[in-house]
Amino acid sequence: MTTTFRLLLTLIAIPTGLGLAGCGAGNAGEQAPPRERVQNVEVAPVSQRDLTETLLVVGSVAANESTEVRAEVSGLVRRIEFDEGSQVEEGQVLVRLDDRELQAQLRESKARLELAQQTFNRNEALVAQRSVSQADLDRARAILDQTQAEIDSLGVRLDRTVIRAPFDGMIGSRTVSPGDLLNPSERIARLEDLSRLKIEFALPERHADRVEPGARIMIASGHGRNRTELSGQVYFVSPIIDRATRSIEVKAMIDQPPAFLRPGMFIQVEVILAERENALTVPETAILAREGAYLVVLVDTNDDGQSIAAYRPVRLGLRQDGWVEITPLGSADLTSGQLVVAAGVGSLPLFPGARLETRPLRASFTEGLRP
Repeated sequence: MTTTFRLLLTLIAIPTGLGLAGCGAGNAGEQAPPRERVQNVEVAPVSQRDLTETLLVVGSVAANESTEVRAEVSGLVRRIEFDEGSQVEEGQVLVRLDDRELQAQLRESKARLELAQQTFNRNEALVAQRSVSQADLDRARAILDQTQAEIDSLGVRLDRTVIRAPFDGMIGSRTVSPGDLLNPSERIARLEDLSRLKIEFALPERHADRVEPGARIMIASGHGRNRTELSGQVYFVSPIIDRATRSIEVKAMIDQPPAFLRPGMFIQVEVILAERENALTVPETAILAREGAYLVVLVDTNDDGQSIAAYRPVRLGLRQDGWVEITPLGSADLTSGQLVVAAGVGSLPLFPGARLETRPLRASFTEGLRP
């Protein structure tokens, strides 16, 4: 029998559960007590912060009011009284049309009105003397009223030969010149009210019930040092959903916009869907998902003052910049400042009551978290 074979028979004869050291004198049949393992973990405190749930969409800028200035009547352009690209005020004269014919008709009507008034006054006096009939007086009154109506109509037509700005705004380039024969279908210029700007965008239908008039939006324009962020307020939410795009039209208003923001621009719109103040938050890496429930591993202490793992069920809320809102469930207690295991949750061999050796969460994890 070889030496190797004898050694194998000796090892087989050792009782199960005993180490080789257990074969010495005085240790036969004894088993060494297992040493409790301490798990090294990285922790972060539960903190309170303001959270917002946002949705990023693409929108476009539109003027508060925009119109194409046109004439109401046909006529020859006599004078243009505005400068292209200038600021104009409501009621300011922009264009005057030739009104000489209407002025002549107005003078004629005024002369007939004077005669009609004299005739009526005379007949009114004669009716009292029974020199003329009541029918003659009624006829004189009708002629007087008719002539006055003609003058009123001519006044309206004359007023339409003077084209005025319908509101305050910036007027664009003109398409007519003095001497042009202008028709009502022709555009004179475009007028834009830029004192406020509209932000128009569309939201997916699943968010249709989460945005209401009064909701806040944030927009960003430019890049790098030229990047500017502005806030606005939703004032219109369409009552219907577009069947083609399955989206809902939303409009917001920005007061006192910067000069570089112009109608027609495309911009990023950040819609504020929900906001929380002083919400309890932990890093997203601290959440343990298990069988449809969510848990955090709290760093608790035992009677000996040693750090141990304690599982707490939570409900998740808003997420922002790597943080997630948590709400304790049932009798679970969580307060700001308590430490939770913030890295490796789900892969570390942890169980309730397991001893822990804690250290702060590594910088490589916290760099992605905004304070």
